Amino acid sequence: MTQMAPLKAYHAPTSLDECLQIMAKEGSRLIVIAGGQSVMPLLKTRGLRPEALLDLVHVGELHGLDVLDADGSLLVGAMCRHRELWSDPAVAGGWPALADAAAGVGDRQIQNRGTIGGNLAFGTVITDMKQVAMCLDAELHIAGPEGERKVGALELFADAERMLLQPGELLKAVCFPPAGKGGGSAYRKYGITANGRPVIGVAAAVTLDEAGLCADARIVVGGLVPCPNIAKYAAQSLIGKKVDTQGIAAAADAAAEEIKPQSDSRATSAYRRQLVRVYGRQVLELAFERAQEDLSRWNS
Repeated sequence: MTQMAPLKAYHAPTSLDECLQIMAKEGSRLIVIAGGQSVMPLLKTRGLRPEALLDLVHVGELHGLDVLDADGSLLVGAMCRHRELWSDPAVAGGWPALADAAAGVGDRQIQNRGTIGGNLAFGTVITDMKQVAMCLDAELHIAGPEGERKVGALELFADAERMLLQPGELLKAVCFPPAGKGGGSAYRKYGITANGRPVIGVAAAVTLDEAGLCADARIVVGGLVPCPNIAKYAAQSLIGKKVDTQGIAAAADAAAEEIKPQSDSRATSAYRRQLVRVYGRQVLELAFERAQEDLSRWNS
């Protein structure tokens, strides 16, 4: 059996500043590990052969899951575990698509160890959290040697040529804006295994006005290369309407035609389009159901 290449240094800092200092010193010889669910298998098979390892588990500034009093936004530390997300009542109530995605990432062991920061920052494009972060208009807080910067998930992950992190930077937190009155969201995926990486993953967020008409909508499809696709025109077809089953089906069909899926060893392009039709209907129905429930709570 192949064994992990020996390391010259293992770092377990307790502060963000210490992390940045270590990264500046070690440079490209260093690999950062969050939950380890993607990195550790590569280390064991020598797919990665760093000289130094930076473990973020003890960095308190990267942990935390808080609804901010100032505006009701959800601030999620990069080291927040998937299990923390799907088991938190505030997340399930205000940002249900995020809870949906966290509950479907891997098995229970992976959910107990894997982190939202690792899921977003690791190199693969085929994850659950990127399309959800885009759909919910999340903002990523990134710490680096020049200070902290913020970037929107929509502009970042929709551009396959943009890097999330520059050398010496760490993802610190992800901020999700409040859904607001009459908001609802959902996420569903199809994978080769029940909790595997998505062949197709569809995230939807909608908002209803007082009359029950769709005031806003967003649909993002993941599981695609080189990046998730925004089904802009399919979402626009819902706005201003009293959405029913027929309207939802039409929007899902439009999303399937609008995206640009690829064929690979897991599925053909045509099969992915069909999956978007099926899972798109499911996710839109659930998002509108949750939006109607939220509107009822506000009006009760």
